[in-house]
Amino acid sequence: MRKLSQNDFPAEEFVGRRARLCEAIGDAHALIASATPPRGFVPVRQSNQFFYLTGLETTPAYLLIDGAAGTSALYLPPRGKAEIAEGAPPGLEDAELVLALTGVEAIHPVGALEAPTGW
Repeated sequence: MRKLSQNDFPAEEFVGRRARLCEAIGDAHALIASATPPRGFVPVRQSNQFFYLTGLETTPAYLLIDGAAGTSALYLPPRGKAEIAEGAPPGLEDAELVLALTGVEAIHPVGALEAPTGW
C-alpha cells in the first residue's frame, strides 16, 4: 500500500513551519502551489515549498496562508474513484485525514480558489 504522505514528521511540525512563515510575511498572504500533475504514469515530484509546509504529494493543490490571522487552508482536488490503497494521493474526500496529517485549519475544493473579478 502506498503511503498517504510523508510519515517522518507529525502535523505539529508542519504547523510550526507555517507559523514561522506567518511571522515572516506579517499581514500578507502567501499562496503556495503544488507541483503540476505529471503526464502519463510518471511519479509526482512535489514542489519543495508545498511539501515542506504540508507533507502532501497531492496535485494540483494550493496552500493559502493568512499571515495576519496565522491560519492556513488547503485547496484540494477531488480524489475521484481512485482509492488511496491503489496509490491515489489524498484528495478532497479525505478532508479529515488531511487535517490530521497537516494540521491546517481548513480544506476547500480547489475550484473555490478563484482570482477576484477585475484582475
